Amino acid sequence: DHGGVLGVRRGRFGPFISCSRYPDCRYIHRTGPPPPAQLPFQAICPTCGEGHLATRRARRTGSLFWGCSRYPNCRFTTSSEPVGALHDADGGPVGRRNEGGICLRCGAAVELPAGDLVARRLAGGPPDPEALKSGRGRARAAGSDGQSSEAVATAKRPAPARRRTTRAAGGSGARGPVRRKSGG
Repeated sequence: DHGGVLGVRRGRFGPFISCSRYPDCRYIHRTGPPPPAQLPFQAICPTCGEGHLATRRARRTGSLFWGCSRYPNCRFTTSSEPVGALHDADGGPVGRRNEGGICLRCGAAVELPAGDLVARRLAGGPPDPEALKSGRGRARAAGSDGQSSEAVATAKRPAPARRRTTRAAGGSGARGPVRRKSGG
């Protein structure tokens, strides 16, 4: 019997369909949500200035985010949806955040007027680079003891302790089996 049967299996990224003859047959069909719709306008990446922002879907959570089309050369991402407007001070793309907007280049708060915003230049407040950091980035920016992000980044962490091993004479293979010392 050479035919396999397709069945639903569950992996670390969710359900998928595969052949019952694995590993002889490696056919799989991933199921999942359709790819997200792309933006109806071009928003230039605020970090590299060469790529444009493309809509992506997070693997684990399925939530939408926007990242540079030049990934992995440019790793810019944001959870603020670009609206097509530009910040008048620096020409950075404006994204929607909560009730207002934010310049994705400098972090300035930008008021979003009603109506079509594509290609409009909007006035914003003073630059606020801290506003661009995600929740996790802000938590890492200052250490638990109040150190600055630079101090946290440059602090040397001790290397993990290594377990000592000995090789017993004889046993399997030329060098013998590995045995762990007990105690310390």
